[in-house]
Amino acid sequence: MYNTKSNTLGQTLREYRKINHMTLEEVGNRICKSKVSICKYENNEILPDFYTLLELCNVLKIDINQLCEQIEEQEFDYENPFKKRRLYMYYYTKNKRIDSIMELQKSGNKYEAKFFNGIKKDSKKFAYFYEGEMINDKTITYFDLNTGKHTNVNEKVQIIVNVPWAENIDVFDGLYTGMNRNGLPVVKKILVSKKEINNFEKYEGHLKFSKEESKKMYRENALVFSNTEYDEFF
Repeated sequence: MYNTKSNTLGQTLREYRKINHMTLEEVGNRICKSKVSICKYENNEILPDFYTLLELCNVLKIDINQLCEQIEEQEFDYENPFKKRRLYMYYYTKNKRIDSIMELQKSGNKYEAKFFNGIKKDSKKFAYFYEGEMINDKTITYFDLNTGKHTNVNEKVQIIVNVPWAENIDVFDGLYTGMNRNGLPVVKKILVSKKEINNFEKYEGHLKFSKEESKKMYRENALVFSNTEYDEFF
């Protein structure tokens, strides 16, 4: 990447002009510019257009990369958009609500995720355990998980969460994709929350597909979440 705020271009032109033992007038004559223009380039009073810049590079024997200061690209940091190490997830299996917990731990430049699916309230037990990582892409967060070495069946699960750029949102819509008890693919509508939800009255409808969503899926042959739905949470 190039540093567009750098003001070293003029200084570099002056240094190379002196290295080549050329006067302002000589450089100007070679590229059909006045002595005054070359002076203004060197003083950063005006910037040469791209074609003029190429001509200056040819005359002064400069690699164009030496004129444009480069900055190192920093490796992307997989930030945690939730700003929490523990998340709470909810979905329905038939008419029963399933409560789950996601624990996040930063490791290097990524976040490792542990998913405790089906937490039993009366004990510390859970139905299924998955682990993997959290990956962010603009307003979507993915949890790529699998059972790995913890069971004989290597089941893969992906949780997709819609995360709008807003600081005041604590509850998020999403989808859970995995397998049912018969080993068949299944997709469930979920809620992911920064805090444990004790009163589900206003969230109940967000865990079930509405008639309008069913109609929209029928029309578009797809399920698409809209950020405007978050207004209903407040």
